[in-house]
Amino acid sequence: MKLRASIVLAVIIGLLIPLFVASLVTFRERHHALDQRRAADHRRIAEIISLGMQEPLWNLSRDAAYPLFESVLSDERITALTVRDKQFGVFLRAEHPERRLGRQTSIDRDVVYNDRVIGFVTVEMDSGQLDKEIAHMRTVFVVTALGQLLLSLILIVALLQQRLLAPVHRLMDESQRLARRQLAEPFHWQGDDELSMLGNRLESTRQALQSLFSEIEAKNLALERDIERRMQVERELQQHRLHLEELVRERTTQLSVAKERAEVANQTKTAFLASMSHELRTPLNAVLGYAQVLRRDSNLTARQQKNLETIQQSGEHLLALITDLLDLTKIEAGKLELYSGEFALQPFLQTIIDIIRVRAEQKGLRFNYDTKGLPRLVVADEQRLRQVLLNLLGNAVKFTDNGTITLNVEQVSVNETRAQLRFEVRDTGIGMEPRQLDRIFQPFEQVGDPQRRFGGTGLGLSISRQLVHMMGSEIFVDSHPGSGSVFSFVLDVGIGDDHAVGTESAVPGAGGEPGPQSMTPGPDSESVDMAELFIVSLPSEEMKELHQLAMAGNMRAIREYAVHIASLDPHYKPFADRLHELAQGYQSKAIVSLVEQHMQPRTPS
Repeated sequence: MKLRASIVLAVIIGLLIPLFVASLVTFRERHHALDQRRAADHRRIAEIISLGMQEPLWNLSRDAAYPLFESVLSDERITALTVRDKQFGVFLRAEHPERRLGRQTSIDRDVVYNDRVIGFVTVEMDSGQLDKEIAHMRTVFVVTALGQLLLSLILIVALLQQRLLAPVHRLMDESQRLARRQLAEPFHWQGDDELSMLGNRLESTRQALQSLFSEIEAKNLALERDIERRMQVERELQQHRLHLEELVRERTTQLSVAKERAEVANQTKTAFLASMSHELRTPLNAVLGYAQVLRRDSNLTARQQKNLETIQQSGEHLLALITDLLDLTKIEAGKLELYSGEFALQPFLQTIIDIIRVRAEQKGLRFNYDTKGLPRLVVADEQRLRQVLLNLLGNAVKFTDNGTITLNVEQVSVNETRAQLRFEVRDTGIGMEPRQLDRIFQPFEQVGDPQRRFGGTGLGLSISRQLVHMMGSEIFVDSHPGSGSVFSFVLDVGIGDDHAVGTESAVPGAGGEPGPQSMTPGPDSESVDMAELFIVSLPSEEMKELHQLAMAGNMRAIREYAVHIASLDPHYKPFADRLHELAQGYQSKAIVSLVEQHMQPRTPS
């Protein structure tokens, strides 16, 4: 709806509402007054006719009653008039149906003579004249209201056209000029009303836009010149880019060649370290084996026993260093794999506890442990878990001068097939600075006093962290200088079947040391376990020869001898497979223990 129509409609509604309300109130009051006047006239006529009919009705003289009767009927509003004698019935009656134009009202009065009711009078009156007066009054009011409304509309439209619509149309024209950017001609406005003020603001807007467009045009010219310069630079860069791509391709080719050479060198280094580790472990196993044999001689003096103990400890320490280097090499090459198997958790932990208790007591430390409420059988990599725990506990003993070493193993959660175990190693040692906590897990990194760093390579924690990562967990450290350290990790393990045939989790060797002497579960762990339980006794000559090879630590010869044993009899194959597996893992102590257990023939139980 346009502005003019909206304003006119608003004015009409604004005028009609009070007019309608006033007329409604006036009409209602006027109608009520006229209606009351008609009712008063009706009652007065009824009273007059009842009084005037006393004598005629008493005397039963119709001639005496006609003048008054006709006089009342002369009123155009009377449509029917009846006079009845109480004893004889209708005395006089007249009716004018043509006068009935509106509502009919009737009034009855008693005719009383000498305090006696002698008759009745009924007067019927029509409201037609009253309705005509009201209709005439409405007509006059409507004509008057329409005239006033028309005059008001004429005045309002003229005022709107002069003071509002014409300025608005001019503002619209000026706005179109702004939209078409016709900003050269200024806008002239006179007056002090709101529209004039709006026109002056429009002139201010025109001036601002004119300045802005001038500035934009200047910037556009500058931008065009800048674009031309950039396009020139882009063409030059394109030429340089083409040349640079050629250089990149050439350099990429050189880097690929260098990368291949580096990978070959790295593989060669890894193969060399693995080979050297294996070659070093072969004679070292022989040294350890013969040291173990010599310590069994009862004729040795105390000094000789001391020297042999030193030889064995040094050899075991060197074997541990070589094992760490070999594990680190496998981790870097991505060839280290986990072999999960079922083993008894409590004997496994008891072996570790016995080892660490000896070390702690040698330094005068107390060793506490809490391993209650754990599942009996678990499924995990026994060898790698033992390696991690021995590394953490060994470091705790190494960096603690007095106080306590504590091992806590608790069950965090459990269901039918899986359990979460939390391992915590706590000590009261020297502790570490916060800045040292990230360094201790780096390869070949050691913290603490220089004298404490002696005797290690700094690989234990690095390898332990990698192994725990492979098991799906993380090692957490909490340490403060002078307050000791706490190493912990949560491991998700399987729960073994208590009704299944059990296997030994470790074969203890000399000194009860786990690690190299422990059996490593592999893909054929079931046949290996059966070999331990139902092995057929080998000839004594074969066992003696095998025992000499085991004491010498010649793993290559043991593997070849395992092939020889398997070829003698198919029943020997499980034992030969276990022997070959242990030799492949360079587990000399486990081989010696296995051979010594079967030096005498035995039958299946």
